[in-house]
Amino acid sequence: GGNEEFSTSFNDSFWISWGLFFDPGTQTGIPASDPLQVRLIAVLFSIFGFIFNLTLLGTVVEGVRTRMYRYRQKYSRVSTRGHVLVLGWGDKTLPLLCELLASEAKSRERMSWGRRLCCGR
Repeated sequence: GGNEEFSTSFNDSFWISWGLFFDPGTQTGIPASDPLQVRLIAVLFSIFGFIFNLTLLGTVVEGVRTRMYRYRQKYSRVSTRGHVLVLGWGDKTLPLLCELLASEAKSRERMSWGRRLCCGR
């Protein structure tokens, strides 16, 4: 049934139903003088809309969490083999890096671009 604000046309019925479903607070705009049937339908639409929106939002959030977890697992791995960690920076850091690169180049029997860049060889 319609009231002063909404008629019984399909467009008005669809609009108020959509509002009740996606915004449960819309039901507060229905006056208490409306028939019981209209108020009950408004409450049902609000409850089902609330449950639907919670389910939809929960599904989206869980999907994002799953993707973020997979992203972290895939791209945050750090290989701890075959690396050298140099802590601090000082006047002897560049010669140390040159020595490390030279020893690496000797072990691989080739000259690396980093050694040429660092040591000028």
